[in-house]
Amino acid sequence: MTVSTVDNSVRARYLRHSAIPGLNLLAFLKERDHNSIEVPLRRVPLTVEQTGSEEDIGIFSCLGEIETANRELLIELKATHAVLGDVESVQDPLWRLIPEAERNVLLAAVKRFCPQPRLQNLLVKAYEHNPKRLKTSSAFELHIAWLLGLCGLSTIVLGEYEQLLAEQTGVQRASVDILANKTKNNALLVGACTITTPKEEDFMNLAHACEILRREVFQDTSIRVFPVLFTGALGQSSYKQAGDEFTYVPIVDADRIGIVLELLEFGMERLFFEFLGNPLLCELRSPKDLP
Repeated sequence: MTVSTVDNSVRARYLRHSAIPGLNLLAFLKERDHNSIEVPLRRVPLTVEQTGSEEDIGIFSCLGEIETANRELLIELKATHAVLGDVESVQDPLWRLIPEAERNVLLAAVKRFCPQPRLQNLLVKAYEHNPKRLKTSSAFELHIAWLLGLCGLSTIVLGEYEQLLAEQTGVQRASVDILANKTKNNALLVGACTITTPKEEDFMNLAHACEILRREVFQDTSIRVFPVLFTGALGQSSYKQAGDEFTYVPIVDADRIGIVLELLEFGMERLFFEFLGNPLLCELRSPKDLP
């Protein structure tokens, strides 16, 4: 079964033995509600034709028109028989059925320059990368910016301008590695990067930087400022409390970076944003583990 966004269609190919006449193929569009319960939306009319045969096996193809804007919708194809009842059923979300290159356009283009295994190593095993023109830490920041860009964010790697300095004295108050924002979104992502295991001061510094930006840049606005710490270390907790009891810093370690890359492959980066927005309740899971 495949889905095309060019003509908003679902196509399927199936085999039927000649000894089973009267087999009908039905298609249904569904969605999952907030409790993950499947709710039928409508039946999808199908056009079915036989395209070939091999001995007693007939080869059939079918075509139906569907909406493809919401890729979270489910499409179910069911084979039924007047006597046998339901014979076979397959179901998948639309995002699994559209062409891979269309799930994330930027990722498809980047992989043409930097193949997936190389991209995986640059992000998940940053400590093994020996950059030609950058320090290892600077290269890690650059590649994390790539990751955020692939998720649809506009990013700024601050580099030598990473310090938040007091205007009068020049005293360093905090530092930030990456700023990121989604177009027409009222949220700012403030990122810190460390290849090694993060220290307590890394979280306090990041929380303080966010507070400075909230008070001195975005006061009296609707802009939300979110901290996030990226690390090349493995097996880290999903968040760290920093400062007051309401400040939690999401931790995206090497394991979660790998999961984000998997989510990008399937166009499911929204799960990454859900994690960043609430790391206490949302944990990143591989698309292979999703229902």
